[in-house]
Amino acid sequence: MLTDSPLMLRRFIVVGLCLTLISGCGSDLQPALDQANDLLFQQNYVEAERLYRKLLKPLENQPLSDSQKEHHLLILGRLGRINSLYLRDYNQAITDYSILVQHYPKTEDAFAARATVADIYHHKLGKHQAALDEFQKLVSQFPNKARSQWAQLQIITIYLQLKNYEQARTEAEALLKLWPTSDEARQAQFLIANSYYIQGRHTEAIATYTQLLNQDADPEFKALIHFELANCYQSLGDEKHALDHYYACLAAHPNPLLVQRKIRKTRGRLTINAKKPRIHRAAPSHRYASRTPAPKKTRAPRPTPKKAAPKAEEPPTPSPEALLDPEPHAEPEVTPETAPEAEQESPTTLTPPNPEPESEPAPEPQIVF
Repeated sequence: MLTDSPLMLRRFIVVGLCLTLISGCGSDLQPALDQANDLLFQQNYVEAERLYRKLLKPLENQPLSDSQKEHHLLILGRLGRINSLYLRDYNQAITDYSILVQHYPKTEDAFAARATVADIYHHKLGKHQAALDEFQKLVSQFPNKARSQWAQLQIITIYLQLKNYEQARTEAEALLKLWPTSDEARQAQFLIANSYYIQGRHTEAIATYTQLLNQDADPEFKALIHFELANCYQSLGDEKHALDHYYACLAAHPNPLLVQRKIRKTRGRLTINAKKPRIHRAAPSHRYASRTPAPKKTRAPRPTPKKAAPKAEEPPTPSPEALLDPEPHAEPEVTPETAPEAEQESPTTLTPPNPEPESEPAPEPQIVF
């Protein structure tokens, strides 16, 4: 407790001195501002923010002199900077910067404050539409400032991130129309070519990159154009032209290791394609050229089996004793009226032997089928 007392006593003295200066002198805030600046330089951001906030209260909601306006503007800018960069209280930073823009809309500090708010919305909070609104207000409120070109370029970039490529190209055309000879105009044309490449429209991308390559630009920017041209040709399968553009950008590209990896991969593809055997299909010889292909064999449908007709009853076969008997037995005469139905329908009949004289032996009976 005793060890912390000198530091605490110093803080109370500083705060009391600032309040005395504010209440007594009213306009003489420089000593208190110097003390707050010292705390900021010492990276004591919490105490610096607290002291700046106390210095801001007497300057609110009252008419200010020119010197007070300067202090008011300075304090608002410092509060926004501390909250956005060091304390990362982005909502409070937006509030402080918005007050600054409201009171001093045409100053350079207002432009920087609105640009910082747009950057917070874009990169810190992920609110792209709010960032677009802030950048568009910058362009409309400061149309003749050189930094408005930068704001317009940020608008194009955000539309590309939102995959609204048509609107991105429209905003790029607007920048080219307003500032055709600026560096931002070349960057906008580069973004137009990038939008074509992202959409897979490689032919239009190559035409835009080539047109941009013919303009005067620094070697690093031309290296970026060569690199993107190489990517377009590689997407089209033209490895030779892709390799030429990779070599062209190697010396001035900001990431030469990336270019070297691309070169190795492209050369590997070229080597593989060169080693692939070419398949030559010879023309058919005369022996087989005139031969017409045999028709495909089709399986014939199986015939449906027909039902067999019922077999007729055959007469009984005579026994061997009957065949050896020299005197045939007399059989009764069979007439159609006295014949049974089975015998009438049978196609097979027995023919009796013709009578011969008694002196000659009777022949064996023949069976006629």
